[in-house]
Amino acid sequence: MSLSLSSHRAPLALLFATAAVTCVWTTTAHAENDALDQLLENVKYWEERGRPDKAAEIWQKVLRSDPNHPGALSALALYAARGGKKAEAEGYLRRLEAAHPRHPKIAAIKQAIGIGNQYDDLLAEARALVKAGRLDDAIAAYRKVFGANAPSGELGLEFYQTLGGTDSGWEEARAGLERLNTESGGSARTELALARHLSYREGTRRDGVKRLA
Repeated sequence: MSLSLSSHRAPLALLFATAAVTCVWTTTAHAENDALDQLLENVKYWEERGRPDKAAEIWQKVLRSDPNHPGALSALALYAARGGKKAEAEGYLRRLEAAHPRHPKIAAIKQAIGIGNQYDDLLAEARALVKAGRLDDAIAAYRKVFGANAPSGELGLEFYQTLGGTDSGWEEARAGLERLNTESGGSARTELALARHLSYREGTRRDGVKRLA
C-alpha cells in the first residue's frame, strides 16, 4: 500500500511544481507587459505634446527591455535623423532593417536621414507660411518634411488642421484626423480637432457638433 501511495505522490508533486512554475512565469510576463504598456502610454503622452526629447528617453527604456522593439528603433532613428545625427540614425535604421525588414517606417527614416537637420528649417518655413495665410504653399512645405509618409502625433494634427483650411484638402484632412484620433485612442485633442473639422461642412456638421457636445 505504501508503495502505491508513493508512486502516486511523485507525479502529483511534479504536477504541483510545474503548475507553480507556470503561475510564476505567467505573473512575471503579465507584469512585464503592464510595464511596457505604461512606457508606451508615456511615449504617446510626450509625442502628442511635441516633446520628442522626453519620448526618446522613454524609448531608450523600452529598448533596454526589448533591444529589437520596432517602435523604439524606428522612433529613435527618426529623432536622430531630424536632429542631424546621421550616424546615430543610420545605426538604429540598420538594427530595424535587420530585425524587421518590412517595417513600414523604413522609407520615412531614410527620407529623414536625407533631409537631416534641415527638418527644423523646413518646419519653420511651413509654419511661417501658415501665419502669412499662404496655406497651399504651407502644405507644400509640410510635404517636403513628411514626403509620402502620413504624419502622426502633434505634428500630424498641425498638418491636417492646416490642410483642412485649403480648398481641396478637406477630405484628406478628415481621413487624416480620423486616423490620428484612432491612433490616440480618442484623446481629447484629436477628438476636438476632428469635431471642429467636421463642423465646417454642412454634410458632417451634425456629427461634428455631437462630438463637441
